[in-house]
Amino acid sequence: GMDKVMAASRHKDGVVVFVAPTKALINQIAAQVYGTFHSAFGIYTDAYRHRALTCRILITVPECFEALLMSPANTTWAQKIRYVILDEIHCISSPEEGALWERILLLLPCPFIALSATVGHPEVFTAWLQRIKDAQRETDEAAGVACDESYAVRLVQHHERFVDLRRHIYTGSPSWDPSDSKGAAKAVAYAKLHLRARVDHTSATLEGADCLQTLHPLVSFTQAQLDAADVPTNLKFEPKDSLALLNAMQSVLRREGDASPLASERGGLIGKLDPTAFFAAAGGGSGFITRPEAVAYEVAVKAELTEWMRE
Repeated sequence: GMDKVMAASRHKDGVVVFVAPTKALINQIAAQVYGTFHSAFGIYTDAYRHRALTCRILITVPECFEALLMSPANTTWAQKIRYVILDEIHCISSPEEGALWERILLLLPCPFIALSATVGHPEVFTAWLQRIKDAQRETDEAAGVACDESYAVRLVQHHERFVDLRRHIYTGSPSWDPSDSKGAAKAVAYAKLHLRARVDHTSATLEGADCLQTLHPLVSFTQAQLDAADVPTNLKFEPKDSLALLNAMQSVLRREGDASPLASERGGLIGKLDPTAFFAAAGGGSGFITRPEAVAYEVAVKAELTEWMRE
């Protein structure tokens, strides 16, 4: 979207707006945009403004973007907007900020893309967005506003994550006393780990690691999901999560015994999920497991879990 707007000869002063919910994301996106487009970017937050109305790519938070769209003084600028990127669109479900995101959707004068990695049932959300754009089209037509852009909303899904999510719960630690100066120093040292790349924050050798407990993704399962025998497609595993689930199912089979109905029905299939057998059958002979192969293994283990839930 940014490349097309920047290169378009029809609208040489066209503007792209990138909307993100937090200032931390604003700074991150601004650095990425600067690396690609250099001085073409601008920032607008309640604390900092940089070329907000003269840039080609504006990076802003929802509150400030709504204020710009609502201001009569910015009408000419708003007419230059050719594309809007709404990052973390799942924030629209927030009781505090949801109405703000809805108003922005109704005010948009151009095509948009809404991004999220955590929207459940995206088809339902897409249908809702389509109703919003249909209402906007009716309003534009009644007002005689000419628009040469489509009001259709399309759903584009990518089912692979390029960065795994690891879930933790903060449990505290008897050895970590916030009132103690050494405890405070320990907290600061642990916080600094998050600024370092390629650090396993769950390693027992790191200061403060005893305050976090790793959670398997299935810990978020509800009774309704169990009853429906449904593993949501957006519930992604790390490779070690897939192996942990297999180990748990193998443990159940051992507890039930070889003569149990469960062992007779599922034992053979569980055996095929042994990593050595699975990846050999998949043709892996290099000694290395590729990411697509790990994803295929995740799918197979989840499918077996689904069968267990159904039975």
